[in-house]
Amino acid sequence: MQKLTVSDITLKQSAKSGDYTLSFREKIEIAKLLNKIHVSVIELPAIVKEKTDMLLLKSVASCVTHSIVAVPVNLQEGDVERVAEALKTAGKARIQIQVPVSTVQMEYICKKKPPMVLEMIKDLVMKAKGLCNDVEFVADDATRSEVDFLYNAISAAVNAGATTVTLCDAAGTMLADEISTFVDDVYANVAGLENVNVGVQCSDEMSMATACCVSAIKSGVREIKVTSIAGNEAASLEPVCMAVKVHGDEF
Repeated sequence: MQKLTVSDITLKQSAKSGDYTLSFREKIEIAKLLNKIHVSVIELPAIVKEKTDMLLLKSVASCVTHSIVAVPVNLQEGDVERVAEALKTAGKARIQIQVPVSTVQMEYICKKKPPMVLEMIKDLVMKAKGLCNDVEFVADDATRSEVDFLYNAISAAVNAGATTVTLCDAAGTMLADEISTFVDDVYANVAGLENVNVGVQCSDEMSMATACCVSAIKSGVREIKVTSIAGNEAASLEPVCMAVKVHGDEF
């Protein structure tokens, strides 16, 4: 039987959400509750405000015993060392390399052309792998990317040492059968994925995130991103877990 990894992005999204804000104490309490129910991964935001973000990271790391603590790096090599150093107090640590792979977002966020983005992915993943065994490549806006570039980006990350690859439907416009076909095509066109954990993050823009996650699981993904506070960034924790509980044997 395959294990399904459930990665909660509530704390990560709280840093940029306009729908809700959380106090420092609330963030710690949420982390403790997620750890208590053995959520596989607890994701934190990137380090932007050195003092407060580092304090949150170290506080969460010190109180989490079961879950992996995951933190994305800012897209510069120097930030990999900073994140790795901050994660030293975590029992289980993961470094995330989150890179936009659609043409529009690459130019807007990275301000780089596709060949340079591929080099950046390779360099950042390799650097992170040298400092942390668990490295996740997050292909942001994957469903709107040029497929050949997406396949090359995933291959670059896997060859550089990524242990998890996450495909994001940031726009949330895919239906369940479309995300299933999308995942099937990735598996068919990227070598070596049988050796890594493939996951999805499905936006709930059309209230389809749970259905899309379940469909992706049926197509072979083994990690899903969820949120425990209502929002449209990902599927909600409870309905996804209920769907897996009821229909898991069918997968």
